[in-house]
Amino acid sequence: MNIDKLANDKGQQWIYKLTAPKRKLIVLCENLDFLRRPTRPRKNNVELWYAGGTNTPKLIYEVDLIDVPIFYSCDWNHDGLNIFLRVKELLPMIKLLTPISQPIKLSDTPNHHSYWKELDEEKFREIPHETLCEDHKKVVFKLIGDRAWLREEDSDLIEMLAREGAI
Repeated sequence: MNIDKLANDKGQQWIYKLTAPKRKLIVLCENLDFLRRPTRPRKNNVELWYAGGTNTPKLIYEVDLIDVPIFYSCDWNHDGLNIFLRVKELLPMIKLLTPISQPIKLSDTPNHHSYWKELDEEKFREIPHETLCEDHKKVVFKLIGDRAWLREEDSDLIEMLAREGAI
């Protein structure tokens, strides 16, 4: 066939969706945990998407399929919030969910490898209010100062959505 090189489409291969036939909203999750517990989201007409953590470029193909509000749920750490910023560029209508879990010290999670960087506080301070509101920034600055993070699956998804007024 004389093919010298095949395209590397690894980042465009798949997106998992926990569909809800009468969806009222979508939650894009950084991790798979919420998709493994489908009963409450489906009961509340919440469709869950998982694109593979940092593997988000494929979301550009979903823009025209979004006909309901869309939210983002993630770990609140260096990597999770930076993934959100990339997703926000692809899906400008997406809103970040505020976690309702207790912070975890980075020193208490030795297998966790997303550490705050030296310039993160300055970087997050400069992010526009439409992307990261002042309440979000306060949480981020506290996490950075305390060298802590918030794990996505420690929050109650339905409660987070209720606090947003989404359900």
